[in-house]
Amino acid sequence: ILYINPSVAAGVLAERDDKVVLVRRAVDPGQGQWGLPAGYLEGDETVEQGAIRECREETGLEVAITDLIDVYSFGAKSNRTGVLIVYAAQVVGGTLQAGDDAAEARFFGPLELPEDIAFSTHRQALADWHQAKAIRYREATLDEAPVMVALNDRYQFDRPRDYASYMREPQHAIYVAVDRDKVVGLSGVSLRDPDHTAYIDQIFVLPNYRRWGIATHLVERCMDFG
Repeated sequence: ILYINPSVAAGVLAERDDKVVLVRRAVDPGQGQWGLPAGYLEGDETVEQGAIRECREETGLEVAITDLIDVYSFGAKSNRTGVLIVYAAQVVGGTLQAGDDAAEARFFGPLELPEDIAFSTHRQALADWHQAKAIRYREATLDEAPVMVALNDRYQFDRPRDYASYMREPQHAIYVAVDRDKVVGLSGVSLRDPDHTAYIDQIFVLPNYRRWGIATHLVERCMDFG
């Protein structure tokens, strides 16, 4: 029995110094356009191994996978459908040099991304990355206490809490992640004198903002406070 299954591809959104590496494709589909380092899996490798290999072959860079970004379907309008699995990664070595089916490899900042991205799946991943890079982190204000209560009521990530009273105490702090004027994540930290310890009391990120390092940034601010 021969099963006609979708093909599986893997790619990485690899960062260094807050920039992402893209490759200009040397072959069709999408010849001359930009995309993430990505390609079809080989028969003897895991998805993670395939993503790392594709990045090495197309950019010359060694990467360490840090998280799963998303899983995308492609090819719905053609005779060959597929699944693309995209990972977040950090560059840990190697020298930037285009190879395999890439004509050029280059790092781009969030405001430098080219318009001619070859594939819709890559465009979506890069759009999410650009959005995450626009997030700002700061200490919460008392005016934002009702917003935190509303988030807690909706997602129930913590016991009911008087956020305004919490923030008024000098041994407490709440940090927020803000997308424009919208609070998309928060973390709370408290200092306890008897054992000279700082405790992270809560951490929350809106579901559609996860997997982009927002929680990590919020934890880092709690650590700085401690």
